Amino acid sequence: MVYPMDDRHSDRLERMRRELETLRTLLSAAVPGSGIPTVEEIHELEGLRSAVRVLERSLQRFEAERNASKTASITVDADGRVVSWNRRFLEMFLPDCPIPLPDGRSLLERLDALCAEPGAVSRWADRPGTELPRALFLLRDGKRIVAEATRVDSEPPATVYEFFDVTGIEDPAHNLATLAEAARGAPFRLERTQGRWRLASLGPAIRAIAGLDPRQLVGQPSRRWTARVHTEDLAVLRRAFREALRTGRRADLEFRLWHEDGSLRRLAIRAVPIRDREGRVAALDGLVLDVTERKEDEENLRRASTQLRVQSEALDQRTRQLQSLNDLARGLQSAKSQAEAIRSLVRNAPKLMPDSIGAVYLNDPSGTTHAAAFWPSSSKERSPKSLAVRECWAACLGRPAEPDQPSPEMCRGCPNDVAKGRLCFPLSDGSPGIGFIHVRPAGPGFTPHQWALIRAACEQFALALNNIRLRDALREEAVRDPLTGLFNRRHLDGTVRAEFEHAVRHGEPTSVLMLDLDHFKQYNDRYGHEAGDRLLQALGRFLSQAVRADDVPCRYGGEEFTVVLRDAPLEVALERAEAIRKGIERLHLTMGRQVQAPVTASIGVASFPQHGKHFSGVLRSADMALLRAKREGRNRVAAANRT
Repeated sequence: MVYPMDDRHSDRLERMRRELETLRTLLSAAVPGSGIPTVEEIHELEGLRSAVRVLERSLQRFEAERNASKTASITVDADGRVVSWNRRFLEMFLPDCPIPLPDGRSLLERLDALCAEPGAVSRWADRPGTELPRALFLLRDGKRIVAEATRVDSEPPATVYEFFDVTGIEDPAHNLATLAEAARGAPFRLERTQGRWRLASLGPAIRAIAGLDPRQLVGQPSRRWTARVHTEDLAVLRRAFREALRTGRRADLEFRLWHEDGSLRRLAIRAVPIRDREGRVAALDGLVLDVTERKEDEENLRRASTQLRVQSEALDQRTRQLQSLNDLARGLQSAKSQAEAIRSLVRNAPKLMPDSIGAVYLNDPSGTTHAAAFWPSSSKERSPKSLAVRECWAACLGRPAEPDQPSPEMCRGCPNDVAKGRLCFPLSDGSPGIGFIHVRPAGPGFTPHQWALIRAACEQFALALNNIRLRDALREEAVRDPLTGLFNRRHLDGTVRAEFEHAVRHGEPTSVLMLDLDHFKQYNDRYGHEAGDRLLQALGRFLSQAVRADDVPCRYGGEEFTVVLRDAPLEVALERAEAIRKGIERLHLTMGRQVQAPVTASIGVASFPQHGKHFSGVLRSADMALLRAKREGRNRVAAANRT
């Protein structure tokens, strides 16, 4: 009978090797390439290094025990590949075989060649079933080898073959003792005497294993030597023995036992029932092994594996969050408007800030902050729709309200249960302006790393929104006349010209008004340049209110103005021009207590398609009509001649 050190020993070695390789790969990937690592990265690296050290020590101990064993062992996977072997296997069968070893089938054929009976090992190994019976092989050199195989349900499946040299061992008791010595265990025998089971023999190694004196236990009932068994394991131990004695099947179990030095040891028992001539179980031969160190290694391996899994999941989550942060940055970079930027934030917020409730609040000129967006959509009912700027720390002071700054008197806009543990991030740098972002956890709270990501997302959004507003302001300055607030000549020559040509291509009637203030030079000379500027400002305000939203009023230069009327044929344009002329006549301005004289305007009107096929032609026709209106006496509307 062979008592291998552990049926799953090789499987554990392979799993440990794979776990160690995975840890080393993860560790190399986690080392920052450049820059100063954060505190979280330092803790993460230390955890990975600790896991690698634990696995390396466990792997070295397992391999040392396997190589020190007198049992030759080899592991072959389901595809016939030799997965692992120990030194004793090479010494016993293949002292001159080169490394790496041949595949499993070729290896069995080599063992067949060593046997006195050709093909004995292959026939034994090819038997179906999950367990192979023990076998005794006689080699050509006279050696006697006991073989045992165990199918390992691993990934991929494998078979562990173990061989023990029993040459010169004839006495079964001697055989058992020799095998026990090889496995560093204590052999024992239970025999039925006068209808009761008593301990017939117990190896001396039990002193070191369990702190028990075999002389005080031999011949005594089993309850004497089970007295130190852990109370939680005693019932399991007794049930396993009863089952082995009743069925005659092999018993394999592990249990805890208190050593005489006070330590708790993990022991393993392997026992085989012995039958008498009548087929009844008459004895139980077994072996007690101390597996405390192995269990500690397995526990270290389990902890390292758990730590690896947790850290791997944390790294995966961090990778996903950084990817979401990059997606947010790309979305904000491509946003052309404030609305697009807000949509990009709301779209990426659930991935970047999982289990969060948030809202974007924007200020209006009246001093009220309105909610522009929420996430998730279900939180809309639980967040204030609007609040006064003075009711929010971030909106009032222009700096973030951190989670550890409850300040309830400055956060009256937040519900009482969320004022602490929220982040309100202003959308301007150092002064109240655009608005703020409100973020709070939907669950127990965020980790420091999650808060750092949230702050980074808020900073990116605030920067993008400020850039969009700055871009819009610069665009407005580039196309607006600073005195009148109307569009300038540059906008007329660029955007308006392109839109006019688009209308021409689609056959849409479009008209142009050229307007000039009558006798503006005399007005300036009489009332001064300040009064002239105020007149131009008043005319700008009047034109902005007098035209439709789709129409484009522009200051063409000096006291000349242009109005582009979209989707307006000539008849409609003449009516609009006459209404504008009469409105200018009714303008009354004062300078201090002095009432200024009323002003008039002359207007020329031209339309597509009557007066030109392109913007430049229609504009020129309107200008010529304006000159004709001035020649005919001013303060009138003149239509261009048909071309």
